[in-house]
Amino acid sequence: MMRTWNKLFYLAALATGLLMSCNDDDKNEDCFGNNPVHFTSNISSNAVSRASGTQWGVDAIGIYMKKAGETLDATSILDDAKNKKYTTTGNGNFVYATPEDRIYFPENGDKVDFIAYYPYQEELTTFTYPVNVSDQSKPEEIDLLYSSNAVELSKTSTVAELKFDHMLTNLVLNVKDETGQGLSGMAVTISGMPAKADFSLADGTLTTDATSAQNIGAVVAVNGNNASVSAILLPVTTSNNTVTFQLSGRTYIWEMEDGVQLNGKNRYTFDINLKSNGTVDVVNPEGTINDWIDNNGGTVDLGDGGGDPAPGPEPGDNTLEFLETFGPSWREGTSGTLTDTWATFVARDQFDMKAPIVYSTGSDEVDFRCTNSYDNPHIWFAANRDKFFKIEGIETGYSNMTLSFDLAANAANAAYTGMMVKCNDSDVTVPTGTLGASNEFSQVTFSIPDGTTTVEFYTTSTSNTIGYRLDNIKITGSK
Repeated sequence: MMRTWNKLFYLAALATGLLMSCNDDDKNEDCFGNNPVHFTSNISSNAVSRASGTQWGVDAIGIYMKKAGETLDATSILDDAKNKKYTTTGNGNFVYATPEDRIYFPENGDKVDFIAYYPYQEELTTFTYPVNVSDQSKPEEIDLLYSSNAVELSKTSTVAELKFDHMLTNLVLNVKDETGQGLSGMAVTISGMPAKADFSLADGTLTTDATSAQNIGAVVAVNGNNASVSAILLPVTTSNNTVTFQLSGRTYIWEMEDGVQLNGKNRYTFDINLKSNGTVDVVNPEGTINDWIDNNGGTVDLGDGGGDPAPGPEPGDNTLEFLETFGPSWREGTSGTLTDTWATFVARDQFDMKAPIVYSTGSDEVDFRCTNSYDNPHIWFAANRDKFFKIEGIETGYSNMTLSFDLAANAANAAYTGMMVKCNDSDVTVPTGTLGASNEFSQVTFSIPDGTTTVEFYTTSTSNTIGYRLDNIKITGSK
């Protein structure tokens, strides 16, 4: 009997010691490991898009987990979670690159904050990220993104949504050649722009190297008498800066007005007409890209390579941003009694978008599911059934509208068109194409009619013979 009591006392003491150790500041493996963090992303209020409007590809971010409310430094890092590499295949949901990169919430329920950045730098050992925009050949590799919004989270949070901001400036020039000679071979150089800076991951501030000013060659895409010119720049106040358009036998120079602030997180767009008399008209159109904060740059009339820009209108928010991810996972029992890997439409009420948005389904309801390989809740359209999922109440008055969604099928190489779409109760054409491996999500994106206020996804017993999964529905537009 004495031996039994000794054993029980030992086990009780061991359990008490483990619980107490989770309150220590030092890393302890027993305090982590049961509550992995699931990361989703949203960039500048426009999910899953990044440099110059392109989408996430096979990309990587760096993530830090620190004590809630404390400054990011060596003493605030928890569980050695510093510069952990997480990757996405294109849908904006990030997973750990290796088992050693996986981040867990503290088991004792302590609250934590997350800091994240893009693009990932494996050699980063401090909390200062070096920025260099001198090489513009691959814009997505210099488009610095930063997230510090995921704060005061704990093991009951399950999902950490990282809201990224573009930290640099994007200058876009839409060039038209009115001489009829074409723009083939055009090179565009922006003079006197700083190329290097240090970015603090602790507070999101940039410290520019004033001695790094140089001429920066922009990216040029020519299509006949039109061209799109883009450069990602460090935030700067212009001073003696020029933009030179160099063609064979022709040179156009725009002398930018001194004192113009090109702020971080902003895109500045100009329409530029190259005229036969050697002058340049620079007219800023209404912006249509919404993954940065768009700013109108004003109108410039140039003669003989000079001129003064007129101030443009103040930036405004004229974009539609609809994103439905169907809320957090319930696999760990964090959403009431929904502890299974599926739930009916009636039982599942955790939508991202609220009133006046209304969701509905038919008498043969769609289900909400999670799978072993995909932890995000999504809609399941069972095979050989007539099923629909309808979204109503989208704000009116928008044009240039785009619909995108993540789609997977319960079979390899299934066609996109097994999932059909209606806008305002009329069928629209879904792009042709095939999905990847069984239950592997791919993103489908296409334009939808202006003024769309209702979107319906549906399958029929003949169009869907395998079963489809739908997630991350995004609708954008502009006024």
